[in-house]
Amino acid sequence: MIKSVVGRDLRMAALLLSFVFVAIPLYAPQAEAANAVIYKDFGNSMKIGFIGENGENEELKALPPARRIAIWPGESGELHMAEQFIASGQFDVSTPSRVGGIATAAQISRDLKELTRGEQAEAFDLVCRETGTELVFATHNLGTGKSEGLFSRTYTTRVDLVAFSCAEHSFVWETHMALVQRPITRAASEDQLQSAAGDAWAERVIAAKNLGVQQVSSN
Repeated sequence: MIKSVVGRDLRMAALLLSFVFVAIPLYAPQAEAANAVIYKDFGNSMKIGFIGENGENEELKALPPARRIAIWPGESGELHMAEQFIASGQFDVSTPSRVGGIATAAQISRDLKELTRGEQAEAFDLVCRETGTELVFATHNLGTGKSEGLFSRTYTTRVDLVAFSCAEHSFVWETHMALVQRPITRAASEDQLQSAAGDAWAERVIAAKNLGVQQVSSN
């Protein structure tokens, strides 16, 4: 789930020039996000990295090999991720739309922020039973922070992607995305943000799955 908060601020940029540096703390400091290796660079306006707990580049963690997966509904980024999974030919996907229908029928909120960790696990277990999938993926938006300088402004959105194992009935994998925007004249559109995030998530998961397959094969 990613929301664009940049556009309205750009319209006020001329009124907000200041000699004072202001930083709004985020889940991790802005400087830590800047230190991460850039996973995808979309030009001056947008970059994506994966950040570890120490603020440095996150090491890719192996994902348990699975063919049948489901995606909990969020914004259009989850839909972009599903489309990339389907296009890869490596997964049989229960789409966000189908999973959302299951949640609605069971009167479960689609907004994971309204559910405790235990309630999320129960919801994902339901998806497992209804779809016959092996893993359920979901995103957690940790929010957007902003730092301001004399002539620049940086926005960092942190979003976690987690995987829930249907066999183990628990969360078994996660990765931490930082989407950094430094708009010069025009902010990225909401669709550009969602598409970039969805594509990066899909590539991250596929790489993690391939790493898991390699580890199983070498044992």
